[in-house]
Amino acid sequence: GGGGAKQEGGGGGEGLRRATEAYERALALEPANPLVLYNLGVAYSELGQKDRSVAMYELCLRFHPQYAEAWNNLGVLLRDRGNEERAIRCYEEAARLNPKFGQPLNNLGIVFAGRGEVRRSKNAFEAAIAASPDYAEVHNNLGVLHRDVGDMTECLTSYKRCLFLDPKNRSAGHNLLMGLNYVKCGEEEDVCLAHEEWGEAFARDRRGQLPPLRPVPPRRPGQKGDEEDEEDEEEASSSGSYANSPTQVGSHPVLADPSRVPVVGYLSPDLFTHSVSYFAEAPITKHSPETRVFVYDVTPNPDAKSQRLRDLSPSNVTWRCCRGMEEDDVARLVRKDGVDILVELTGHTANNRLGVLAMRAAPVQATWIGYPNSTGLKECDYRITDDVTDPDPSTGRTRQTYVERLERLEGCFLCYTPSHTAPEVAALPSEILGTFTFGTFNALAKVTEGVVRVWCEILRRTPGSRLLIKSKPFACEDGRRRYEHLFQKHGIDAADRVDLIPLVASTEGHLAVYGHVDLALDPWPYAGTTTTCEAMYMGVPTVTLRGRCHAQNVGHTLMKAVGLDGSGKCPSENFVASSEREYADLAVQWAQESRRPELSALRASLRDRMMASPLCDARSFLRNLEGVYARWWGDYCE
Repeated sequence: GGGGAKQEGGGGGEGLRRATEAYERALALEPANPLVLYNLGVAYSELGQKDRSVAMYELCLRFHPQYAEAWNNLGVLLRDRGNEERAIRCYEEAARLNPKFGQPLNNLGIVFAGRGEVRRSKNAFEAAIAASPDYAEVHNNLGVLHRDVGDMTECLTSYKRCLFLDPKNRSAGHNLLMGLNYVKCGEEEDVCLAHEEWGEAFARDRRGQLPPLRPVPPRRPGQKGDEEDEEDEEEASSSGSYANSPTQVGSHPVLADPSRVPVVGYLSPDLFTHSVSYFAEAPITKHSPETRVFVYDVTPNPDAKSQRLRDLSPSNVTWRCCRGMEEDDVARLVRKDGVDILVELTGHTANNRLGVLAMRAAPVQATWIGYPNSTGLKECDYRITDDVTDPDPSTGRTRQTYVERLERLEGCFLCYTPSHTAPEVAALPSEILGTFTFGTFNALAKVTEGVVRVWCEILRRTPGSRLLIKSKPFACEDGRRRYEHLFQKHGIDAADRVDLIPLVASTEGHLAVYGHVDLALDPWPYAGTTTTCEAMYMGVPTVTLRGRCHAQNVGHTLMKAVGLDGSGKCPSENFVASSEREYADLAVQWAQESRRPELSALRASLRDRMMASPLCDARSFLRNLEGVYARWWGDYCE
């Protein structure tokens, strides 16, 4: 969850290719001119020619080693290549040469944050602010660091400071909205209004960048139309349902034929080893052969999971690599491909392309999976959910509002595909060690003081039990200290009862840590999603607290999908609470020695049970989803 920190380097200008050619001619005349070499480094980087860019910066520094900006930009490229140690040296040299240059200090902070080195990261960001007090982006990145260590008060303050300095800073705008979900219930009026106001301001700058869409009804057999109608229909059918020229002046005809299967597009930057990918795999790979699917992949750094998703995609799925493309170019590509329904999978989280939706790239647009609240965009027609996570307001169970129309799927709104590298389920650890262990692997931003207070009550009521929390910032003492103090404040000695462990590098290793956990604990008001599914797949059920907003109710819909909400064949198998008191009671009850055999049996069967449940039934889920898409398309055509 949440937008990421932004690393800053050099930038290009207008007429980039012409400028590059001019610099190349200048270089032929002055091969040792550092300014020409530097500008060529910037230009090649903007053109995606990273090797050439590195060579230009290195030549520049050979002839002019005092060029701080070249050291910084070289560091950016080296870090992107995975050479962090050399990147750090470049950033440090840039900062030494120009003490008032904030960018290399900002970039140092990002590197250290990525390593979980909280103190070094914070020191670097604060040094960047001291060097350049009006440097807005560093305040956003400091906010991301505070978020990662769970200090949401300082996090939101930093985002707001960034937006004060730069009101249109996109990263900080997304991050602030995301941050509200961690600390407030989504139904609160200021949370709903913040999303709506952001969406209106964001779309205002992007409306009209593409020609408006104009539905063209198909002619019935024998029906005659005038010459203009015939041209519109021919043009609209020349590339899927659109005109072939996305830059035409005036309106853009769409063949609004409800009898055909709509063309579907998915847009995501998270098609790598990322939480969204485990829910995106089903729609990307399991649509019926009759449905033509386009995947607009804007993943910044693809990995083996990215390739696996491509390899699993059937012939009716076309991948478009849009990495590095501007949003208007992506939007034009969506139109050229003739996509009828575009579903974005990111919301306000990092690297999103909400601008594509704001430009109205497709006739029907929706949001799904990646974000627990509204996009705020009126151009986004639907939000895919279910009646557990988003109950009808008439029930009195929520007042949360959305700009989008809610499409409540039958059953759970998610379909999970587990990691193919997951280890086998381990035996119940308390049966082997005698000590009962609670656990949570959620982001620390979700682990608020209110959550810690209830967890401390659970630990007090279960003498001898332990709590295992896994998070990247626990790799350093500063990352651990805040939570040690929080537990101490609520009467628990963390050194004696709480294990704060850092992230494990591989997915397989991460999942194997569940072998040390008897029972998982969900946070609120922002519950786990992928974390909860991974726990169940490893045989570990999660105690969750339902509430009055989407973010809090996701745990409930996941438990219900697998029959662990007390409504299934076995009412005693309930892990869903309605109040903090009931949450604590459920956790304490499941930790009793008398229930260990029941918990052990559930652990042994939970993986198979989960795979046989609607949560992992991709074929049935996609049949249902395609029916929804057909209805959306029919409504648009009408």
